[in-house]
Amino acid sequence: MKELYVTTQNREPSATAALSASVSQNGTELVKMARHSKIQLEVLRLYKQCLRAAEKKPGFYDNVQYEFRKNATIPKTEILRVEHLLRQGWRKLKMMQDPFVNSMGRFQK
Repeated sequence: MKELYVTTQNREPSATAALSASVSQNGTELVKMARHSKIQLEVLRLYKQCLRAAEKKPGFYDNVQYEFRKNATIPKTEILRVEHLLRQGWRKLKMMQDPFVNSMGRFQK
């Protein structure tokens, strides 16, 4: 099992909740990155694939970013909601990859 360390200068450990830090001998901090859960990795994989598919069609890139940023504040504890949005996302990805689809819209509240 590998651990990822990032060296930073003058960074407060409390600034990022997902990181734990220890100070090395020369005064720099060694920041240990937190691992992602399986569902987080799946969200990241979906986001990456959606962005790649959106590059090929005009106007899709902004919609993809909007949807993911809108739902970025969902707590990790709401697993059912995240899984539901993942299923929706995979369906939308298939739609974007369809060669006959050439535009995408979104409803505003």
